[in-house]
Amino acid sequence: MIPDFRGLPELRELHLRDNNFRGSIPTTIGLLSNLSWLSIQQNQFTGTLPSQLSFLTEMEGLELNDNSLRGRLPVSLSELSKLSKLSTMGWMGWGGLFPAPPSL
Repeated sequence: MIPDFRGLPELRELHLRDNNFRGSIPTTIGLLSNLSWLSIQQNQFTGTLPSQLSFLTEMEGLELNDNSLRGRLPVSLSELSKLSKLSTMGWMGWGGLFPAPPSL
């Protein structure tokens, strides 16, 4: 089980790659206000991304690949102005994951 993140507001990087974590990503992840890098790839997370990820305004890298996450990315992720790496390989249900490009 992934830990509760209360009491860790100064945490800058969280690497949980390949730990066989299961279940939903806890909404308390949004409390990690100084988090700049989150790597949860190669686990067994399910469900959708919590909208609380949009509270992580220092986020530069988000690695989500090789889980069983579904649905669309929260539109609020577009507000993360420092986000320069988003890795979603293996995301279930690619349809509508990203907005359509503007027509020419």
